[in-house]
Amino acid sequence: MATYPIKSGEVSIVPVKIYGPHGKVIVHAIVDTGATFTMFPPALLASIGLIPSSENLIKIITASSIEYVPQLKLTALEFLGKKIEQVDVVSHILPQGMPAQGLIGVNAFQNFRLTFDYPNELLL
Repeated sequence: MATYPIKSGEVSIVPVKIYGPHGKVIVHAIVDTGATFTMFPPALLASIGLIPSSENLIKIITASSIEYVPQLKLTALEFLGKKIEQVDVVSHILPQGMPAQGLIGVNAFQNFRLTFDYPNELLL
C-alpha cells in the first residue's frame, strides 16, 4: 500500500501518472474530495494525445462559477499504488499559482478506500 505525507490544513498532493493514446506523463495532483471530476489543463492532456473539443461538454461548478468544459477519457490514471483504466477527466485551466498540475476528483478514487490519517500525517 502506498502512503504519502499530509498535514492538517494543507492540500494533499500526490504524484500521478496519466496515460493517453500518445504516451504518459508524471505530474503532481491535489487529492480533492470536494471535486466530482478529475481535472487537468488542456495543454497537459494534449501532450499525451487527448485534444479537448467543444463536442463533449459537461457542466461543472467551480468555486466562482458554473462552466461547461470538455470531458475526455484517459487511457489510465495511476496514483496511490493503484492503476485505474478508462478514467473520465475534464479539461480546464487551473488557477495561477496552484501547487499542482491537476486535481484528482471523487470519480477517480470512488472504487477504493482512501484514508486521511491526520494524527499520523499520512494519506493511505
